[in-house]
Amino acid sequence: TENLLSQWEHKIQAIAQQCVETYVALGGYGQAIEVANHALQALPLNTPLTEALMRAHAATGDITTVDTVYRAHTDGLVRVLNTDPDDSTTDLYSSLQDRGSVRAD
Repeated sequence: TENLLSQWEHKIQAIAQQCVETYVALGGYGQAIEVANHALQALPLNTPLTEALMRAHAATGDITTVDTVYRAHTDGLVRVLNTDPDDSTTDLYSSLQDRGSVRAD
């Protein structure tokens, strides 16, 4: 049962991530953010979804919210799993902060 649950979590994450990336590519930033937020309610602390949400907020130029999402993810990982974020998440966060905005127009 646990393996089946893990398989479904992976499928949900992959579908939601693809939806977010598609919305961003089409300029539907609000929809991308909404999908990512809903998916993260079902799969909290999911790294690929958190990264997709960060990219969606950055695409709107909202770097403040990128910071909020990153810090909430990092705090949750430490509090719940006693671990640090993946290097990919930290690298993405640094890149988005350095650029200030990655508007996808």
